[in-house]
Amino acid sequence: MPERILMIGFGTMGSGITEVFAMNGFEVNVYDMYRDVIPRALKALGGALINYVRRGLCTRMLIQS
Repeated sequence: MPERILMIGFGTMGSGITEVFAMNGFEVNVYDMYRDVIPRALKALGGALINYVRRGLCTRMLIQS
């Protein structure tokens, strides 16, 4: 079973920390009191992960897990 964390605050810093945990196999749940922040941060995070795949730094399978 993967380790789990809860990231409270999903702005610039929170999304960066979330990215690091996710890339290292953690299951990450996020919360932000400003609901409009979450979709924007997820979109940015998805773009960053796609760039990692393009650069050969990780596999698409890792991202989908």
